[in-house]
Amino acid sequence: MHRRAILLTAVVLAFGLGLFKLLLLRFEAGDIYPAYSSLRSDPLGTKAFYTALRNLETLTVERHFQPGDKIVPDAGLVVFLVGLPYQALNQDDPELLHLIRGLKQAGGRLVLAFYPKGPKRKEQAPGPETEQKTGPAPPEGSCGKKNKTCPSRGTAGQAPPGIKLAEYLGLAFDLTLGQAGKGGKFTAVREDTIPPSTLADSTAAPAPELPPSIPWHSALVLEPRHPDWRVIYSIPKAPVIIVRKLGKGEIVLLSDAFLFSNEALRSERHPALLAWLLQGKSRVLFGEFHLGNVQSMGMVDLLIRYRLYGLLPALVLLGVLLVWKNSTAFLPRQKGRSAPNSNEYTSNRDYTQGLISLLRRHISSKDLLSAGFQEWLKSAAAGRRVPPEKLEKIKGLMTEHSQSPGRAADPLQTYCAVSKILSERKKT
Repeated sequence: MHRRAILLTAVVLAFGLGLFKLLLLRFEAGDIYPAYSSLRSDPLGTKAFYTALRNLETLTVERHFQPGDKIVPDAGLVVFLVGLPYQALNQDDPELLHLIRGLKQAGGRLVLAFYPKGPKRKEQAPGPETEQKTGPAPPEGSCGKKNKTCPSRGTAGQAPPGIKLAEYLGLAFDLTLGQAGKGGKFTAVREDTIPPSTLADSTAAPAPELPPSIPWHSALVLEPRHPDWRVIYSIPKAPVIIVRKLGKGEIVLLSDAFLFSNEALRSERHPALLAWLLQGKSRVLFGEFHLGNVQSMGMVDLLIRYRLYGLLPALVLLGVLLVWKNSTAFLPRQKGRSAPNSNEYTSNRDYTQGLISLLRRHISSKDLLSAGFQEWLKSAAAGRRVPPEKLEKIKGLMTEHSQSPGRAADPLQTYCAVSKILSERKKT
């Protein structure tokens, strides 16, 4: 039996150790998080880019696990939302809209890198996946008061409630019909008409030289519907990187998030383009809320925030004291008394039976008559005005009873004698 217990304990410990190692490996790889999360260290994550920026002394790099409307924009901030589904801009997203409006008013830069998509086949029937445009493309130069699909410069940024973000930004999406090259990649070519002021302030350092072409892993293309958009890179007749000045801030859209992945930084890194996205900024924020990694404020977070480190041990000590109090009697056990009958603790008795049980537990049978006599002298005798001769007789009986040895004293006989004396009538 002892040998089986040791064997069972060893098996349980081995299983627990193996489970712990498995969970540790998953947390180290980060594959429990969504793709393009800065918490993932496998090829699909962006932890390498996040870690590389944190090693730069000139930048302050943080992760953001709160909703998007909790971000406080400023002129030196750049926010990366990597791996965002492009369908999110075809919906009403109040949090993202609040962030864009804040960047417009306070300054800063928002970089949206969308999740890669495969190319559209020619024989593919139209559907929600192939027709993601927000509306028919307006003719060139037709932006005006009558054309509501192409917002004017003066009305941009004043979106009514419920409007889609793509309409608010003057943007549409589509999937290219072009054939990908070797390895399923496209080739994004830099546009020659990039304005010198794009992503570069007059006081900032000169913009880095962008590569003439880069490999592109997504068939998603961007269709600007507002004249303020500037095309930076495009695959044949299809923009894939665009930028727009929005109030005091600016927004950059990339149709492929592979550029920021750990795999890309290992095999297809483009440091000039990444540095161009960071130019002129001192604070970098990696958003995680759009991937579902939202941190809710719990009790432990509140204890840490307000430094209530001693509260938990105090609560544990209070619980231990409460259990000890309910399980231990503070009154010492009286000698010469047997354990109380369990029937005395039943709760279905009336007050008379409760009084009898109380008397039995605190007054011995020998002292019961004397205790009753003392209480009678305090109350009943004074109220009934017992004659002095009767009172003297009763006192004599009680003295004789108290002086009698153990078994010779009969409380019932003495009680009957006292009752007979009290019932005697005065002779006329």
